[in-house]
This record gives sequence, C-alpha cells and structure tokens, in this order.
Amino acid sequence: MKMRKDEFIKALKRALFRLKKTERDRYLAYYSELIDDKIESGMNEAEAIGEFASISNIKESIMSDALERGMIKPKHNPLTIILLILGSPLWLAFVLALFSLIIALYVVVWAVIISICAIELSFIAVCIGSVVFFIVNMASNSAFALLILGSGLICAAISVLIFVPIIKLIKHMVIYSFELCKSIWQKINIKGRELI
Repeated sequence: MKMRKDEFIKALKRALFRLKKTERDRYLAYYSELIDDKIESGMNEAEAIGEFASISNIKESIMSDALERGMIKPKHNPLTIILLILGSPLWLAFVLALFSLIIALYVVVWAVIISICAIELSFIAVCIGSVVFFIVNMASNSAFALLILGSGLICAAISVLIFVPIIKLIKHMVIYSFELCKSIWQKINIKGRELI
C-alpha cells in the first residue's frame, strides 16, 4: 500500500462515512498519530502506511467495533423521508434558485475575463493597424500618420502591461474551477453514500 499520509487519511475518512463524526474524527486522529510516530522513528510515509492492514480491513474492524458500541449513524427513518417529499416544493425550489444564482455568478466572472481578453486583442489589433497606417500614409500626411502611430504604441504598451495579469487570472480561474468541481463531486459522492 504505497500511499502518502494525506491520501491514506482521506481514503480512511471516505471508508468510515457511516460513523458518527466524533467517532470518525477520533479514529482519523489515532491513525494520523500512529503514522507520525512511525515517521519519527525513521520510516517514510509509504513505509509507515505499508505496515497497516488494507483500508477495507481497517474499515471492517472499526465498523464491527462501532456497531457494538452504537456509534454508527442511523439510516433515515420513513417519517424523515415523508417530510422530505412533502417539503420538496419549498426546499427544492430554494436549492434550484441558489444553484442557478451560483451558476450565473460563475458565468458572469468568465464573461468578464473573456471581455478583458477581447480588449487585449483589440489593443494588439490597433497597434498593428497603426503601424500599417503609418507606413502607408507617412509620405502623404506624416503628422497624422505619426499621431496614429503614437496612439498605436500607447495601445501596445497597455497591452503589454495587462498581458501577464490576464494570464495569471485565467490560470487561477481554471485551477479554482477544477478544484470546485472536484470538491462538489466529492461532497455529492459522500452524501450519496450516506443516503444509501
């Protein structure tokens, strides 16, 4: 079992989702401390975790003990399910409205980023156009051609100044989006298991 400590603790947490939170936290703290002790004695994380049984065996042992002590969360009773169904017109509408609002805000943020990128491209286009205009009209109307070239150079300077922040903003948004999707998927997965 070659896992890092954080991977092992996360896997164990997922495996013990039916335990009451205080009980689950107690076992996670226990195994975290065990790993730390083994690391202090000279092992690396993979070696320390390799000395444990598999996650499924650990889960089986813990769940067996927890069942005897009544530390497993009860499944939803029929009354709770009936109340959830009867109240669905209220809470479902609220959840959908909240979800729509979050999606709308997310789309707005990306729309702003795309707009900033369009502005950046327009600055580059103006710069290129001003250079072409200067070359074509330099002989006939040099003063106006210089004015246009100057404007194009200002646009080029602004374009250079905002290029790096735009790239960083896009990079952060992509990373944040990925982490957000991953987090939502994990929460849905855990909640789905708890309802089974």
